[in-house]
Amino acid sequence: MLADPLGSFLIESAAILLFLGFVSKKLDIDISRFSAVTYAIVLSLYTDDHGLLIIATGLFVISEIDRIEFRIPDVFTKSALFVFTVMANGDWDLLAIAWLWMAVMYVLTFFLPQAIGRGDVKLIGSLILATPWMVNMAPAKFLLSLLLLSSSLALPGAMRNRRKRGQIAFAPAISGAALLLFGIGVI
Repeated sequence: MLADPLGSFLIESAAILLFLGFVSKKLDIDISRFSAVTYAIVLSLYTDDHGLLIIATGLFVISEIDRIEFRIPDVFTKSALFVFTVMANGDWDLLAIAWLWMAVMYVLTFFLPQAIGRGDVKLIGSLILATPWMVNMAPAKFLLSLLLLSSSLALPGAMRNRRKRGQIAFAPAISGAALLLFGIGVI
């Protein structure tokens, strides 16, 4: 019989790989097997927290989709917004910061559509709403830290694409920054 930590590691890794395979097939995206296996092993070795496993795996999928297609499907961001808004359970400061962020950014994207994608705006809003469950940090401080860190992570890609005048996928930088703030040392 397998030792409990090894059994837990195998079950978590298998669950992550099955989910990534399902999403890859259902959304018709090509998540490389090497990336998926590496990700599942590293994340399973890092934590046993099921909430963190779910959020981190969702961020991985969102990052891969954005990296490949330069878009974030609403099925992820809108459902996360709904779930975390319900879980906020009347925390009006949290709700105000998250929804005010999204309202202001939606107005900005109306006037400056190239400033930031609306999927990125919803992703950041979802992460703000997840703050109380993932990190002991005030939502406003988390938002500022997330924006600073994700901008720093996206800067090399933006500089590389500056010459091409192409788009950059911002979700991988947002996801990496969120995971760092949530305490994961591996992106």
